[in-house]
Amino acid sequence: METPTINELMVPLKEYASVSSNATVYDAVMAIEAARERVKWRRFKHRAVLVVDDDERIIGKVRPTEVIDNLEEGYRELGAMDAAARAMLKLDDIKAMMKTHKLWKKPLDEICRQAAAVPITDIMHVFTEKEYIPLKATLAEAIHQMVVGHYRSLLVTSNGEVVGVLRLTDVYSEICLMIKTAKS
Repeated sequence: METPTINELMVPLKEYASVSSNATVYDAVMAIEAARERVKWRRFKHRAVLVVDDDERIIGKVRPTEVIDNLEEGYRELGAMDAAARAMLKLDDIKAMMKTHKLWKKPLDEICRQAAAVPITDIMHVFTEKEYIPLKATLAEAIHQMVVGHYRSLLVTSNGEVVGVLRLTDVYSEICLMIKTAKS
C-alpha cells in the first residue's frame, strides 16, 4: 500500500466551515451544520469552524473544546489553569470548585442561550506558526508535528496560502487502514 499524501487526506479549504471575525458562537454552530450538509460524503463530519478576517485570511479556529470551555462564564473568572495544575486536582477538589465558584447554577438552556451571542473572537484559538505545514511535506512529518505539538489539525499551505486542513481524525483513519492492510 502506498503512503497517502497530505493532499489526499486534507479537507480542502473550500469544504471547511468558516465564519467571519464578526460572527457569534451561534453563527459558528450554523456554519458547521451547513458544512456537514454540503459534504455528506466525508467519513468524519466537521466539528470545528475557521474564523476569517475581512480579507478572507484565516485568523483562528473554534473547536468543540472552545465552545464547551466557554459555556460557563465563571471559568473565565477562575483564569487559565495549565494542564499540570489540572492533573494535580483530586476528584473532591473538582467537585468543590463547582460549589465554591458557583459554577453551573443557571439552567443549561439559559447558559447556551447566552453562549450563542458570544463573539467568536472571544473564544477562538489563534494558530501558531507550528500549526502550519507545507503541502509538499510528507505524512510522516505531519504526524510528527501533530504528536509533538498535541495538535488535532494542521493548516496546509501552498505558496504561502492556506489550501486545506489536515485533521488528526483523517490521519488516524488512514493509519488504521494501513495497519489492517499490513496484517493481511
